[in-house]
Amino acid sequence: MLSRYPLSETKEINFPVSPVRDLLVEKIDNAAPLITWQAPYDGDTAGYYIYRNRQKINQFPVTALSYSDGYYSGGVVTYGISAVNNLGVEGPIKEAALPELGIGVKQGTVLRRGLLETVPVVITLPPQSPPSQGGATGGVSVDTISIKVGTAPSSIMQGPFTLAANSTLQVEKVAATTADAPSFVSVLATASWSPTPGASVRIIKTSSAEVTGSSTALEIYSDPLIRGTDGKVRLKINNIGSALMEFLTSESSTSTKKLKITLKDQDGNVLSTVLLIGDTSHISCC
Repeated sequence: MLSRYPLSETKEINFPVSPVRDLLVEKIDNAAPLITWQAPYDGDTAGYYIYRNRQKINQFPVTALSYSDGYYSGGVVTYGISAVNNLGVEGPIKEAALPELGIGVKQGTVLRRGLLETVPVVITLPPQSPPSQGGATGGVSVDTISIKVGTAPSSIMQGPFTLAANSTLQVEKVAATTADAPSFVSVLATASWSPTPGASVRIIKTSSAEVTGSSTALEIYSDPLIRGTDGKVRLKINNIGSALMEFLTSESSTSTKKLKITLKDQDGNVLSTVLLIGDTSHISCC
């Protein structure tokens, strides 16, 4: 059955110049914001225009793929980048707004050396500047939060974590200090999100936490060990951190290769080695 209405006219829109790719606005502590991007997929690119609060800041296209805003003085700033081809035709502007977001461990946080702890992370978003000043009055939805305590590896929390303007949010992340951590450790907190496809924002802040000593987490008990006989060894693990710990003590009702008990003499010579079975193991002496 044919429609009595004619088909609408087909329109195809082609940009003379493609938008830039992988726009990233990054702010690390008190350093100037750094804006980086990648060239469009098409190769006819002569340079780029840079926009700050929707105002073009360079009269002639630049060929660099990064810009450090030394004029930043706080508040919300919207950055934009557009590509220009060899004929001087400018492509669409890709934008990302940088809010004045704060992130770090809660003030007064104390960690115990070498233990898993539940670390409180506080995110703050102050009142944002009005649109006439290049900002946005809305909130921010953070995609991921990364925490790095001292020299320990980073750990990541998946969001979204949503903050309205003039609000504070506290989240908790399990992390640990190293066994040789000093009395105070730096905590690197990173908030990342993608406001639009092909654009992302990353804010990195450094805070610190006090580190105290901890009591013994592992205790070993054994029957009297007599040369030429087997003795029973028991392990006691004390969870003295603030986070849940799990230890694999057996696999399929057999010993696990992940836990091993070694008997040494006073000179450090290995006399016997066994795998842990359940929460007890028998070890041959001498």
